[in-house]
Amino acid sequence: SGTSASSSTFWRGDATWAAAGGGALVKISNYDVSSTVSDITFDSVISSTYKNYLLIVSNVQMSSTGMTRFRFRVGGSDGTGNYGSSMTGFRSNNGSSDYGSNGDDYHFVHGATNSIGDKGVSFMMWINDPKNSATKRMSTIGAYENASNYHTNFNAMGVWADSSTSVDGFTLTRSAGSFYSTGQVTIYGVTN
Repeated sequence: SGTSASSSTFWRGDATWAAAGGGALVKISNYDVSSTVSDITFDSVISSTYKNYLLIVSNVQMSSTGMTRFRFRVGGSDGTGNYGSSMTGFRSNNGSSDYGSNGDDYHFVHGATNSIGDKGVSFMMWINDPKNSATKRMSTIGAYENASNYHTNFNAMGVWADSSTSVDGFTLTRSAGSFYSTGQVTIYGVTN
């Protein structure tokens, strides 16, 4: 605390200036989707520096209808098995979609259509404490507009019931098709 204001302080209830607390986002890595790729992999982005992470995907297009899938990585390899997923979504034509599964990855963005003609998919995924020895949890919210001009939003949750404390990255992949030549994927650490 102190007696003068600055761009990094706030006025506290006890009439003193103090530095802002946690919750800030620190950019760790970014990937610009500038060509067609089947997987987007981030290695060495999860560490003990941050307990929680935010993944932001902006306007990424897909080459065919399918699900986007997420896998944690440990030592440069995808961790498979013991994932659980659930998702619900709503479209502007009053349609809806629900999905749940157990398997080799966390499924979300269920039913995103051939997004080459679309405006792309955007979402935010919170990754909660992936270095713990218990179940890792993810929470996702996002939206897209499909080729029929229906706006779709979705909410999803995922878990990885694995005791590894060596998680150091993740892979995004597709159940069909590829990520198609536009969009951006950024991972942030969340300060405590």
